[in-house]
This record gives sequence, structure tokens and C-alpha cells, in this order.
Amino acid sequence: MAKKKTISKNQKNKGVIFLFIFIAIIMFPLGHHVSGYRAMEIAEEQVTILINDPTVQVEALSYDLHHELYRVYLNLTQGQINQEIEIHVTRDGTALIMGEIKHINEGVESNKLEEKINVELSENELSIGDINAPVTLVEWSDFQCPYCKKFYEDTIKDIKTNYIDTGKVRFVYKHFPLSFHEAAEISARAVECANEQGVWYEYHAAIFENQNGAYGKSELIRWSQGIVEDQNEFRSCLNSNRYAEKVKNDMSYGQSIGVQGTPGSFVNGIKVDGAQPYNVLASLIESELRN
Repeated sequence: MAKKKTISKNQKNKGVIFLFIFIAIIMFPLGHHVSGYRAMEIAEEQVTILINDPTVQVEALSYDLHHELYRVYLNLTQGQINQEIEIHVTRDGTALIMGEIKHINEGVESNKLEEKINVELSENELSIGDINAPVTLVEWSDFQCPYCKKFYEDTIKDIKTNYIDTGKVRFVYKHFPLSFHEAAEISARAVECANEQGVWYEYHAAIFENQNGAYGKSELIRWSQGIVEDQNEFRSCLNSNRYAEKVKNDMSYGQSIGVQGTPGSFVNGIKVDGAQPYNVLASLIESELRN
């Protein structure tokens, strides 16, 4: 199981509103299974109520599964103070848990063999690296997701240098545009259009490196300049909407094999949730190379 995520702070808050270092469980009636998106809403609503301060803005950014709970990443802003925190919501939506979650059997289960899922890939995947590499890394991602950006910058770039470029890993990128990210779906289609000219990876990297929250079609076109050679064809492709079905199919297939948040990855079929640091993925890759 992944280690606890390190929380970054733009400015240290000396007040009490951001001190979520205790464990608290808040019960509220729902009584039915909720989606990950609903878990984000619940976390945002309940933390806003708990803080009870109109000067604090609470925004749910993303979620993944952690110890059979929804782990929701929240951004708290008060003036110039900004902090990201993690909140857990039970799968049935009846409890909100703040604080570190320790799995009772974590030490035992970490030594067990991970279950492998047969991830089916087609001939038209976005991929780089040797197609016959001993390890295949498949990532489902959302271009507007801040944790996908972090995963690219902190993990994928180094995986490319040390494993993909050396022929040990094939990297496959699949789309998982979340509905609350307005630019995610068009970004996915734009990358498919860039792939027509053989530069999907370079362009996908440019999106992650340039995006900082809100952006749209005009930014996607601007970021493609200098990367995508035939701009007229690129814009025509983007306007045609011809890759909408492929993007939708990527997301549907990901959901069918257990992807519930972004980024969601598989290393030779072993599921990896969230924006794991480089050493976690590298360790798993090395294990697969030894086997």
C-alpha cells in the first residue's frame, strides 16, 4: 500500500483552521453507495461546515481509493494561505474521516503478491517505448487534474529517462477526463490529433508543463505551436471532434477494470492508485524485471 502523501504548503498557516493532524470521524445519514465524484462533494461540503469560516474556500481536487475508502484531496485557501489536505470518505458515504489511516494488516499484506489484471491494449494506443519491452506501464489520466500533472513531473519524466528510453518499459497513455474538469476532454482529443503527426508525447508533456488550472482551446492551440508541425491540420482535427468516441472508450474501459480516479496506473497488470512518487513505481518495475 502506498505511503502517506506528502502535503505541500505555499505558506505555513499559524492558525487553527488547517490543523487536521488529529483523527476524527463525522457521521451523517446517507445509507447508500456513492460514487467517487459524490465523495468529493461530501468531503467539500462537510469540511466547509466543520471549518465554519466564510473566509476559507474549500475545493475538492481529485480522489482515489485508499484502504477501501475514498481518499479525497482538498485545497483550502484563506487569503494568501493555501494548503492541500487529504480526507477519507467511506464507500457508502456515511462517514468522513480526517487523519492518517492505518490498515491493521498493512505489514502482512505488503508482502503478498499483488493480483494482476489483464489490461487489453489495441493497435492504436498512445504509447512510447519498445512494444516488446518486458514491462508495460499503462496510465489513465486527466490533463486538468493537478495530481496527474504532479505524477508526470515527479514520476513519469524520470521513468521515461531510466526505463522507457532504455527499452525496459513500454508506456501507454489512456484518457480519463473527469466531468468537473472543463478542459480535460478537449485536451484528450487534442493529444489524439497531435498523435496524427507523431508528437503525442511531446504535446502531452507541454500541456502538463504549461497548464496551471483553468485553460481552454486557445491555450491548447498555443501550446501546440513548435511541436505540431501542420497547424492547419491540427486545428481541423480538433474542430472535427473525431476522437470523442476513443476518449470515451478509454474511460469506460478503465472504469471496467477498476480505475476510479486519476492518475490510475497498471504495471504489468498490477494496479497503482494515485500520483505515486518515482521510487514506488521504480521499485515495482524492478520487481517485474527480476521476474
